[in-house]
Amino acid sequence: VLFPLCGKAVDMPFMAAMGHKVVGIEGIRLAAEQLTEEVQGSIVSSKTESGLEILDIKASEKFKQGLVRFIVGDFFGVSPSTAGKFDACFDRGSLVAIKPEMRRQYVQVITNLMDKGGRILLVAVEHDPFSGGKLGPPFAVTEDDVQQLFAKDYHIELLQRQDMLPTEPGLRARGCTYFNEAAYLLTKKK
Repeated sequence: VLFPLCGKAVDMPFMAAMGHKVVGIEGIRLAAEQLTEEVQGSIVSSKTESGLEILDIKASEKFKQGLVRFIVGDFFGVSPSTAGKFDACFDRGSLVAIKPEMRRQYVQVITNLMDKGGRILLVAVEHDPFSGGKLGPPFAVTEDDVQQLFAKDYHIELLQRQDMLPTEPGLRARGCTYFNEAAYLLTKKK
């Protein structure tokens, strides 16, 4: 399972404990170090020819979680030769963190890493500008944006759209008059 721009996502050790091969891609090493500390684990480090750092995190027996691999470095420099190919990807907070002008490049990297028939669970947000006209992060990604970015290579299914303003009062404080979270299942065409 691929976790792009993952930070120290708690979902990664959970998925590893379920028996999945888990690979997170992150720009800074600190996230991997923090996750290692939380699972009382250890890190084995190596470098790729392209300069990316590979960190294999093994959790302590107390946590009974499998191996989590981090690839640390420039996300746009990651390829199947360094990361492998994936049949699943969880994008919760990655695409919405990317500036809109870099989204196509982001989608191309993800598409190159996905096997045919591979599925992406994408969680996007839709909102009006924040106070002062600030657009993000998180940047709004509408259903139309998802179609424009992914329709060529993926079948797209909207799973759910939820109004987050009632449960997240900080969003209104940031100036939003609406803030929806939308989950999509993207299946790579064969």
